[in-house]
Amino acid sequence: PELLRRWAEFSIFTCLFRSHEGVHPEGNAQPYDDDSIEAFATNAKLFASLFEYRQALMGEARDNGWPLVRHLWLHFPDDAKVLRMTSQFMLGPDLLVRPVTTEGALRSVVYLPRGAWMHVWTGAEHASVGEFVEVDSPLGRPPVFLRVSREPQSSLQKFLEMARSRPGPPS
Repeated sequence: PELLRRWAEFSIFTCLFRSHEGVHPEGNAQPYDDDSIEAFATNAKLFASLFEYRQALMGEARDNGWPLVRHLWLHFPDDAKVLRMTSQFMLGPDLLVRPVTTEGALRSVVYLPRGAWMHVWTGAEHASVGEFVEVDSPLGRPPVFLRVSREPQSSLQKFLEMARSRPGPPS
């Protein structure tokens, strides 16, 4: 099912990647068909590619008490628009994520705070003055942006290489 695949996309950018079969597998959507298993495996590899980055964020959590998954306000406290944001988040200071939660959605509106951003799947760059942009969001490519106005994190290199080398979604 599409929303299960979207859940797995979202989970790439959190601290936990798993399905939720629990004790009632018949009552929960699971990646049992070939397409879902393949998508789940790809997303698991992307999750694993963020290991070093996530490990550095866990160090920040230990030292400063900062969460890995963060509200945009933590990094953009002077931007009044981010205060009411509930549909997107930061993974650490570098990745802005806008999960797709609507079945059938192929495009998404994303708020990019002031600065330089790169769409991780296409490499398209956006110089934002603090604005909303609409981007493609097919299955397998949720809206995710790298904050390039910061010093690049070498711990993100493996993820970025995997993201850019993935073939586009089927048409």
